[in-house]
Amino acid sequence: MNGFVDIHGHILADMPHSYSDTVTAIQAINRLEACAEKYCKTIVAAPLFQPQITTENAFLSQRDAAVGGMCDFAETLPKPVRVVAGAVVPMDDCLFRFHTPQRFTLAETRYILIAPPEAPFDQSLPDFFRKTEISLRLYPILADIDRYFTLYSLEELLSLREMGILTQISVTGLLNPEYRKLALYLIANGVIQFVASGNSPMDLPEAMRALKRSLPLERYKRIKGNSRMLLSGAEPSTFLAD
Repeated sequence: MNGFVDIHGHILADMPHSYSDTVTAIQAINRLEACAEKYCKTIVAAPLFQPQITTENAFLSQRDAAVGGMCDFAETLPKPVRVVAGAVVPMDDCLFRFHTPQRFTLAETRYILIAPPEAPFDQSLPDFFRKTEISLRLYPILADIDRYFTLYSLEELLSLREMGILTQISVTGLLNPEYRKLALYLIANGVIQFVASGNSPMDLPEAMRALKRSLPLERYKRIKGNSRMLLSGAEPSTFLAD
């Protein structure tokens, strides 16, 4: 697993990473140590921006300070790991009011993780993603698509690729026995392009082994390499091509 790039990790203390997941300082240290020891060379720390409780500047200041602290700690580890900043932004007009929306992207790329409301699929999703790309010149990624497995039909999930929407699944969603078959089907059919640790960084190696056992070798290599290519600045079409 050495060299794996994790584009959505919950490793920052005292910052929300979902509407239910927060990380203590001890947990943050343990997670980063596990990432470095087991599989990871680069991890994007991506807390959740919540416009109803914080401001753009306050969030970025807190995140950047936390990332700086994790970078300092990472330098003391026996195995080096690079920690970079990202964020998850709700599918909300707040994104278009940011003074510096590029500071919410993944490791200074043009890619940004977006969290739609946990509601049935409607046209607002593709409309928002298209507006983000056209108005801000940012490439949105649907974060933690497994949150929507019970909300979107199979046909709606498959349509995401047809609409050019990039998606990321969490380790928890991939390893959940209830959804594993669906997750593997969507990955095999190019609907899901990225696997990230989310709130289970210690389980990412197991998730990747499950993919290696279940997917054709070329598809496995592709999904494993996609996150590295994303951080290198590859175009979205790279991840949607057959």
